[in-house]
Amino acid sequence: MAGAALGGAGAFTVMAVKDQTYVPSIPYAPLSEPNRDVAVVYYSRSGHSEAAAREIARMFNAPITRIDADYPRSFAGQAKAASDATARVRTTPRLTRKQSTL
Repeated sequence: MAGAALGGAGAFTVMAVKDQTYVPSIPYAPLSEPNRDVAVVYYSRSGHSEAAAREIARMFNAPITRIDADYPRSFAGQAKAASDATARVRTTPRLTRKQSTL
């Protein structure tokens, strides 16, 4: 059981270090008329999922938008993000349409 706790702490440390060393991928915008059958919506705290989302959007020539959340790229920010991710949602989030800047 102690090995599992240590493994979790090690993974947490690796994620926090990666958050501070990530170099973002190049911006993406659909070429010509975007594919209206596909939309890529993503959340990326550190930028790794952002890079994958941009590649998927490129593959399908699809519009892309990011879900924003303000977590600092630090151990405290990682802890807060993990806590929020496992918390029960008590209210329905309000969704608004925002023009993508990517």
